[in-house]
Amino acid sequence: MKKYKLKGEMYIDTMINVLIICIVLTLCLSVLPILIYKYQLDVMASQISKNISVDGIYSSEQIRDVQNSFGEVGKNADIEIILKKDGKSETLDIDSNNRIQLADKFTVVVRYDFNVNFGGMTKRDITLSANSTGRSEVYWKELSY
Repeated sequence: MKKYKLKGEMYIDTMINVLIICIVLTLCLSVLPILIYKYQLDVMASQISKNISVDGIYSSEQIRDVQNSFGEVGKNADIEIILKKDGKSETLDIDSNNRIQLADKFTVVVRYDFNVNFGGMTKRDITLSANSTGRSEVYWKELSY
């Protein structure tokens, strides 16, 4: 026994399929920028960590150079450096120039507040963060007079 569809039923099926495709596309276009920004934050954190590891020192100038290379994301990102020494964690002041001794572990934390807009229906603020851990490769000899 054959089933026959009326013309109206075919149009309704087509409209529902088009609506589902539009919803999926809207969701993809809303989520894709989040993934791109997260990737940029990961790369920025690893570059800052690599610079600090190789130089054994961090400075606001060095961090600003990396931030400027990432455009809007870099300029609006919050950066925090946490030094792990003798089992204690210490947050370092980014605006000062400090040395990090050989083999001392540190973590660079980069945070960015991203405004997500789901198809004009809702707006949410999401905090994206990236971490990168490194060790200093420079020995700083303390001078005593």
